Amino acid sequence: MNETFAIEIQAATGRWQTTCQITDRPGAQVWRVTLINGIQVAVKITTGAENAGRMAAREAAVIRAAGPTAGRVLATGTVPGVVSWLVTPWWHGPTLADQIVRLRARGVDARARSSIALLAAQAAGALAALHEAGWSHGAVRAEHFIHTPHGVRLVDLGSARGPADSLPPELDFPPTGTLVGLDIAEISRRLTAGTLATPSTEADVYTFASVVWNSCTGTWPVDHHPEAGNDGEDSAPAWATAPSGWRAFKVLLKPALASQPILRPTAAALSSALSLLAALEAAKTSC
Repeated sequence: MNETFAIEIQAATGRWQTTCQITDRPGAQVWRVTLINGIQVAVKITTGAENAGRMAAREAAVIRAAGPTAGRVLATGTVPGVVSWLVTPWWHGPTLADQIVRLRARGVDARARSSIALLAAQAAGALAALHEAGWSHGAVRAEHFIHTPHGVRLVDLGSARGPADSLPPELDFPPTGTLVGLDIAEISRRLTAGTLATPSTEADVYTFASVVWNSCTGTWPVDHHPEAGNDGEDSAPAWATAPSGWRAFKVLLKPALASQPILRPTAAALSSALSLLAALEAAKTSC
C-alpha cells in the first residue's frame, strides 16, 4: 500500500499490525488490515481521474444513506491527487462463490444442491433487504455476498443507486457502463444506443440469477444476440444446456432472466423460491 495513503488512513483508524491485499483491480484495491488492538477492518482505496478516484467516497456515502442493511463506515477520506478511501468492518465468512465451489468439488448430489439453493436463498434475501431499503446494488457478483455467523452481508456498494438526493451532490454521479453489467439485456441496449444506463433492482435480480447459474454450472445461462431489437425482446435467448441434476434450478431461475425487466420476480420472491427448492432437494436425501 502506498505509504502516503497508509499514513493518512492510520491517522483515522489507529496503528496497524498487519495488512493483506485482497483485490487489486485497476483503480481499486481492497486490503484486510489488522489494527493494533487485533480488530480486522477492510480498507478500500480508489484512484483515477474524475469520478473513478471518488468511488470509495461514494461507497461511504451510500452505506451511510442506506443504513444498517448496507453495513457501517468506520472512517473515510480523500488524499490530494484524486484518491479516496473507505474503512469498514471486516466481515468474517466465506463468499457465496467460495461455498458453491466447495460444494461442487464434493460432487453435486441432491444434498449439495439443497445446500447451494439455501445459500443462494440467503444471499437473495440480503439483496432483497437492500432493495426494500430503496437501493439497487449495481454490481452484483457471487463474491460480493459474505456469509457471516450473523447473516449475509453485501459488499462493494460503490455503484449502488438509491432515492433522489440520498447522496451529496459531488458524489451523486452515475456509475460508468463497465460497472453496471453489460450482460443485462436492457443495459446493453441502452449503452449501444449511447444513452445513460443506471442500476436498477430488476437488473440486480437478472445479474444475481446469472451469477448463481454460472457458479453452479460453469456456464452462462443466456446468449443475448447482438441482432436483438430494441423492443424489449431477445431475438433468440439461448439457454445453456442444464447439466445433470440442475434442471430444477434452470426452471426456477429462468423468469429472473426475462428480457423485459417487468417480468422478473423480485429478489424477495426469488429468495422464497430458492428456499422452497432447497427443501425439495433436501427431501430427496431422506427418500
